[in-house]
Amino acid sequence: MRRPYVRVMLANLSSILGAALDDGLIAANPCQSPSVKAPKVEQRRVIPWTHDQVHAVISEHPERYRAIPIAAAGLGLRQGEVSGLRVEDVDFLRQRVLVRQQVRILGNRPTIAPPKNRKTREVPLPDSVATAISERLRRWAIHDGMVFTTRERGLMDRRYFNRHIWKPALEAVGVEPTRENGMHALRHYYASTLLEGGVSIRALADYLGHSDPGFTLRGVRPFDARV
Repeated sequence: MRRPYVRVMLANLSSILGAALDDGLIAANPCQSPSVKAPKVEQRRVIPWTHDQVHAVISEHPERYRAIPIAAAGLGLRQGEVSGLRVEDVDFLRQRVLVRQQVRILGNRPTIAPPKNRKTREVPLPDSVATAISERLRRWAIHDGMVFTTRERGLMDRRYFNRHIWKPALEAVGVEPTRENGMHALRHYYASTLLEGGVSIRALADYLGHSDPGFTLRGVRPFDARV
């Protein structure tokens, strides 16, 4: 069994046991014991997409969903966190976004869940993202307070989005629809953009929801180091 898969399974188990602990069903989460350690995985440096690639992929999205990749690239959120954005968490006046939930697939259904590691955070709201979200809210009805919903007024299902919206957009601009070119590529783009703009690695780690700035630094490559 590959180490990355073991790490994911351990994280999922820890999340389930954490919920059981919160509900008083168990006395402790054994996955949090010092003796339980996830296998180490070599961290690969990711080559970020260029500005032109990002803009091209965004432009190929249907207008109804175009604000999703704009938010991912401009806020650095994970795909589930973008899908989980609530209108009340977007503070246009203070130009901040509160990340406090995500949409996960549980029991084969998209479900609201806490963010990764149950860690809430605030990230800056760029004008480009504020404009895209405002336009989204103006043109399409709001359901259950969510910024993004499906045509059927349900939570965004990443399986449908990836298959029918994201991958066709990649193919339209000549980007191979591989795992490395999933929506997480926009998160890497965000990190590289902020580094290029002079944001400190500590601040970037906070925006990305990383507890260890070293992890952030090991996984991000500035635009001037693409070769």
